[in-house]
Amino acid sequence: MVKQGERDRGKEGPWSFVDTMRELDRGRVRSLYFLYGNDDLISRAVRKLEQAVFAGPDTGLVSMNYVKLDGASTEPHEVISRCSLAPFGTERRLVIVEDAPYFSPARITKKVKFGEGWEEALLDYFQNPVVSTCLAVLTPGKSDEVVDRRRKLFKALQRFGVAVDCRSIPQDQLTEWVRKEAIGRSKEISRPVALKLIEVVGDNLNQLSSELTKLAAYAGDNERITVEMVERVAVPSPQFSIFNLLDAVFENRPDEAFRVLKRMLDTGEEPLMIMHMLVRQIRLIYWVKVLTEEGVGSREMPAVLKIHPFVVQKCLGQGRAVDTRVLREKMEDLLEIEAKVKSGVIRSPQLGIEMFVSHWLDAS
Repeated sequence: MVKQGERDRGKEGPWSFVDTMRELDRGRVRSLYFLYGNDDLISRAVRKLEQAVFAGPDTGLVSMNYVKLDGASTEPHEVISRCSLAPFGTERRLVIVEDAPYFSPARITKKVKFGEGWEEALLDYFQNPVVSTCLAVLTPGKSDEVVDRRRKLFKALQRFGVAVDCRSIPQDQLTEWVRKEAIGRSKEISRPVALKLIEVVGDNLNQLSSELTKLAAYAGDNERITVEMVERVAVPSPQFSIFNLLDAVFENRPDEAFRVLKRMLDTGEEPLMIMHMLVRQIRLIYWVKVLTEEGVGSREMPAVLKIHPFVVQKCLGQGRAVDTRVLREKMEDLLEIEAKVKSGVIRSPQLGIEMFVSHWLDAS
């Protein structure tokens, strides 16, 4: 068990999801965790935490030492009381506080009617946690407003525990995760092929895991998963399909553009959602071009635009084929078509998308 107040002093700021999973794999469990961001990543981290806390023979007593509380309705004093109980028949207790507003901006925490002195009580506990209890506070949400890092309570949590940023996984760590998952399926996947899989499927871990399982089965006796296998087997994410659709439009390949559009519709993508994704991608390409012209480097753009680095690279490539004026016009065209669909002037969303793609190709 990690001793009270112990942590890696050289690690500044929030920990990444992968850092935390790697540490839990080694059996190292902290007394305090705060996990915020993507629901999927938080859920995976909690499952790993459960395995690490209750490692060893199953005594049938886990349920007596595992508590889940609703953070919005449970008084922090009650949370502390639950954490203060000694484990029964296991080495540790695990207390999970879901949807907790403790570290949110003041305007949010003011709406929650906790008893007087709740922040001071949590601060005292963070500074002197019960070492036989692992307390994990969860706050889902991808917005920067989920956490106010200026709060004294958050700074104390970082000093005596671990704040885990689960909003997304950096590309290098996501690639490492894919390669590790492939090894777990008795296959090898090179870094370039792993990057290709992420590009095609996206960064959702459940989807990546599912596609890796399919690829491992498809590979059969072959030890390696190849680019050709990824292109043949992996189901493209909607974002990847939008990339391909715009590539075909920019390169004036009408047959390919309508083939990609048909495939998206055939796999169940809603036409209005396709419109929204097109607007979003065109807007991102526009802002990447604007930032480039203003001298912002590509490494800084993911933080500025709050998107994944590989999306920035794709936008940079696509932006070379079109100027900002055209992008601005196309955004306006799409928004106008969307308004006409909603008002009934255009009969269906599918017809609206087809008109948009046709007009762009005709103007090329």
